[in-house]
Amino acid sequence: MDYNKHLKKGFIDILKNILKEISQSGIKEGYGLAITFLTNSPHVVISERIKWPNEMKVYLSEGTFEDLRICDTFFEIVLFFDDEEELLKIPYVFVTKIEDTENNFELNFLKSENEDFFITDENIINIDFEKKK
Repeated sequence: MDYNKHLKKGFIDILKNILKEISQSGIKEGYGLAITFLTNSPHVVISERIKWPNEMKVYLSEGTFEDLRICDTFFEIVLFFDDEEELLKIPYVFVTKIEDTENNFELNFLKSENEDFFITDENIINIDFEKKK
């Protein structure tokens, strides 16, 4: 049995469900969701103006985004950086961490120590469920 594959799918399902809830109900005041993702893949669409090398964290809170679209293998979102709109397209397999700041919860989807590592179905993925103290 391929437990890592099931864990990876579970992580992606959790992320998709959270994003679906946000897209349907919005984000309430004081709530925030941080999403950390790998940027070194051509499948991650992000402007060079805001792109960080290797990995980046975006923070979703009230008024910081619009047009959140949840798809089968990726999500798209328009974020505001310096009052300018930026479209991001992020495949779920490149998300490494989500943090819920209101509920003091984080879910780590760990990547390899190899900087050139890309997450694919063939790679072994480690997931660390940890409630922040």
